[in-house]
Order: sequence, then structure tokens, then C-alpha cells
Amino acid sequence: MIQPELAILLWIPIALALMLDQNAARGFTIAVLGAMLLLPSGVTVDIVGIPDLTKTGAAGVGVLVGALLFHARLVLQFRPRWFDGFMIAMLGSMIFTSWNNGLGIYDGVSASTFEALDVLTLWLAARIVLYRPESLKTFLIGLVVAAVVYTPLVAWEWRMSPQIHSTLYGEFQHQFAQFHRWGFFRPVVCFPHALDLGRFMALAAFLAALPLRKDLGRLIPGGQFVFVAPLLSLMLSMSLGPYVLFAALCAGFAVLRYQRLRWTVYAVPVAAVGLVAVLSAGANPYARILDGARAIDSDRVDSFQYRIDALEEYQSVISERLWFGHGGWSRGRLSHRATDADLLIRMLKFGAVGAGLYFAWWGLALSYTAMLLRRIEGAPFERIARTLAITLATGLAISTIDRALDPHIVVAVSAIVGIDGLLRRGRLTGKHQPHSRPGQPITTRSDTVTA
Repeated sequence: MIQPELAILLWIPIALALMLDQNAARGFTIAVLGAMLLLPSGVTVDIVGIPDLTKTGAAGVGVLVGALLFHARLVLQFRPRWFDGFMIAMLGSMIFTSWNNGLGIYDGVSASTFEALDVLTLWLAARIVLYRPESLKTFLIGLVVAAVVYTPLVAWEWRMSPQIHSTLYGEFQHQFAQFHRWGFFRPVVCFPHALDLGRFMALAAFLAALPLRKDLGRLIPGGQFVFVAPLLSLMLSMSLGPYVLFAALCAGFAVLRYQRLRWTVYAVPVAAVGLVAVLSAGANPYARILDGARAIDSDRVDSFQYRIDALEEYQSVISERLWFGHGGWSRGRLSHRATDADLLIRMLKFGAVGAGLYFAWWGLALSYTAMLLRRIEGAPFERIARTLAITLATGLAISTIDRALDPHIVVAVSAIVGIDGLLRRGRLTGKHQPHSRPGQPITTRSDTVTA
């Protein structure tokens, strides 16, 4: 058995060593995905004088320090954008919320530094390393490969029960009763929950089946068919949410590919927010549907109804401190009603101002992708831009009812900002060049993308 806190601490020098790779994107990919898939979930390292350290924070610190030490050229090329200020503003709002509630500055600083270590370090590292389309493609291909390697573990837990985390680290990361379903078990391995694993596999299956299928075929013999492995893992997750996510990703990508309807990247999150508004007003358009579905699977209907009830209960508490919330450290959920919805948690903790900054950050990243699609139409990396667009759109929609800020979402937003910066500085040619051949550079100046 491995001490979980020790495993998290040791990942910092491991990630640092991985960044010795001359291909910084490859080192970054292995370090970040390795932390997601191998390190313990639900564990924080509590060291006096520094914020609590999670596995995401350990990976972020390791790759950021590694980039600063071993990839000075990339660091010197880094250019801050005004968009980065949203991160700083979000952290500042946490401190103000604490002060506004009479909780003191220390409480707010604790919340903001924890968020900085958990998200900001990974954000900065991705901004430095994954600022070019080919670097981002390396990360996405790595995500697919990681999902394929993970599939045997998923299949084992589906049949035998989720015991790998307990065997490795001596404790289960959630309530075991939630993972028995239909005579089998929902696999979780080292993810926080089966839903997190399901979302990861949904994205991996989508990437392997559509946007990266040709790239995988060139890299791996029979690579066109590797999507079968993450798709199998997705099916074994036995979770409706990831199933819907996979369908939405494929449908959205097809619409952007064949119909060029860029407005659809906004339609998905707008529809989700509209639904939350309808439910908040007291209407329940699902009432008859849920009554009919209860005869088919009462457990899934009860789970969805629980989320609707949580929305109603949280709404009354949120309204007590609508603008700046109730404070951030160790708060964010009602003791008698759990929820994983980013929207409710951030409204309760940080109010409309803090939650607004968070969703504005995410929404502006989505608008960046829409602008990229218009500016790079016909370029080889248009497929990657379409992938990012629909990934962010679905993630933003999910955040209204569940936790959706997975590490790969942070990486995707960082990459969008970096690629957009290259285009704006004229260091990356976006439009299609009809005379370019496979293997011929299609960009100007020092940054090249292979056609």
C-alpha cells in the first residue's frame, strides 16, 4: 500500500523530471495525465504554511517549475493576455467575499491560494507549453492513448468491483454504495467518481473516432480503430451523463464540420442556462417525462429529481447573499443536500460576482474558439479548433448541473488563448494555402504547423 500524501508529493519531482524531455508538450502530457489517472483522489496534502495540495496541484507545480527551468525559450516567448486577468480577478473576488462576510482576510486568502495552486499553476504551464496547434495535438493524442491503456483497469473494476484505489492507497474515494448497478459495478479506478471517468472516456472516444482518427492511423498501425477501447470504457461506466456527453460531442462536431454553423457552439450552453432559469422559476417541464421513466429505471429518475430539488433548496440560501456569496473556504454545499453543480457551488460560495467572473472566463474562451473557426477556415488545424469549440460548449453546459472543470478543460482553454495570440501577432497563418503539400509548413516566421 502506498501512502497517498506521499504519492502526491513525489509527483512534483516526477513531473519535473518529465519536463526534461526536449519535447515539452510530451513531458507536460505525461505528467498531467499521469497525475489524473494514477494519483489518489479525495486526498489533500496539508503542510503548514502552504495551501492544501491535490494531485492536480502537484502536477501543475511540477510542470510549471519544469518549464521555467528547462524550457527557457518557451518562457521567454510567453506573452500575457488580458484574458489571463480573469484568473486574477476570480482569486481576488474570493478574498473580497470573505471580507464581506466578516470571516477575515485569512479565510479568503486560504480559498484563493488553494484555487491558485489547483488551477492557476496548470493554467500557466499550459499557456507556456501548449501555445501552438501541434503541441495541443500532442496532448489530445496522449489523452486518447492514456484512455486506451486505462481500459483493462476499467473492465476489471466493472466486473470485480472498484477496488484498485483501495488496494493502492488504502481507502475508497467515495461512497461505495453508489457504484453497484445492474448486477455489475461502475468503474472509477483513480478518478474522483465514476462520472469523472465517464466524461474522460467520452472525450477520448470522441477524439479517437472523429477529429484525431487520421492522425492516429498515421502514428499507430490500425490506429483508426483505437476508439473502440475508450468507447468500451464509456459503455462500462454505466452513467447516463457521459453517454449524453459523447453523443453531444459527436453531433456538435458534425454540425461544425458539415454545416459550418458556428453559432451552435453557443446554443448548447445557452440552452442549459435557459433550462436552469426555467427550473429556478418553479416550472418543471420534466414532470410527465420523469413519471413515465420511473417505471423503466427509478434510480436514474430519482437521481435527476435529486438535482432538481437541490436547485430549489440552494436557490433560497443563495438569495440571502446574492452578490458576493457566503464565503469560500470549506463552504459551498448545504450539509443536508449535496450537489456537484459548479453553478450552484460557486453561486453559494462567491455569489453572482464571483460566479459571473468564472463563467465569463469560460464563455470568453468559447467565443475565442468561434472566432478561431472563422479565421482558420481551411487550415489543417481547423479540426482541432472544432474539437475545442464543442468540448468547451458541452463542458459549460454540464457545469450547470455537475462538476465540469476537469484538468483537460483548463488545458484546452489555455491552448485556445495561446493559439489566438499567435494568430493576432501574425506568427501563425490561419487561412488555407492551396499549394501546401503534406509535410510542408503553412505558417510564417518562426512558428510552423505541418499540413
